[in-house]
Amino acid sequence: MIFSQDFKLQLIVPQTTYILKEPILVKGIVENTSGKTVTIAYGEKGFKTGISMKRADGKQRNDCMRPVYVDYMGYTSTEIAPGWKKEINEDLSYSCKDDPGEFIVQFGVSSQGPYINYSSDPEEPRRMEKEIDAWKGALSSEPLRITIEQPQGEDKKAYDYFKGEPMAKLDELLKKFPSSTYAAYVVYDRLKGFADADFNNPKFLRSLETGIFLSNSYPTEGGWSWMKDEMNAAWWSKWAGIILKNHPDIWFADELRLRLAMNQVALKNYQTAEADFIKLSKEAKPCIAEKAALFVEIMKQKGWV
Repeated sequence: MIFSQDFKLQLIVPQTTYILKEPILVKGIVENTSGKTVTIAYGEKGFKTGISMKRADGKQRNDCMRPVYVDYMGYTSTEIAPGWKKEINEDLSYSCKDDPGEFIVQFGVSSQGPYINYSSDPEEPRRMEKEIDAWKGALSSEPLRITIEQPQGEDKKAYDYFKGEPMAKLDELLKKFPSSTYAAYVVYDRLKGFADADFNNPKFLRSLETGIFLSNSYPTEGGWSWMKDEMNAAWWSKWAGIILKNHPDIWFADELRLRLAMNQVALKNYQTAEADFIKLSKEAKPCIAEKAALFVEIMKQKGWV
């Protein structure tokens, strides 16, 4: 993490080694830690956040930084209170087309100024200037190094079969290369964000009680399909089983196990769910263990166990 007088920057990368065309899902978080309200300006030279990635050897620079805020005419400003936080999520595998190697990833914020608007009042001189007083500066997170390697085994077969674009045809990928790393990310796409949900939210709990939680559309070997109840839970069990068998140390393994436990709640298999949550609370990585322990208490409060 990097601290400045006004902001704290944090870059989160779930792992440090990838294969070609494996999603590189990174998160950048900026937080107002100044203890006071800060004014920031949006516009051409205004407040922007972005994540950059470049080769560590310096032979070829491929800067993948993409601003969150697009440029537009004029400036607007907003006041951000102490504790204000903003996060961006990027998949750098889509932005960067480099060969395998070692790369440096950084998260940054910048705001150049000056923030000058011109009056649109026809009675005033065309270039009547009005400057917005807002934060100026530039700050980058500590650099993180990641390595991108050539795919091997089943991953290489999938990579070669799809001519370097293994995520292009999801149904065919699931059918021909179900145990590949790439197929695991097809499943993860339906999982992401789940572990960050507010499990104590009444709407979330209601979705478990009504069965809405187990009602959604999922990719299959034959295309997308809408699934409910037991069929939905069976899809998760099938693909989680394949992933955990072939990639037991994949970075979202605990999130998968948390989802399977929650499915048991939706199926009203409360004793099974409780046992799964307790196991996760003891063995999963801290953020998942905390969520699992929390839900054991929620189940007790609801009278489910």
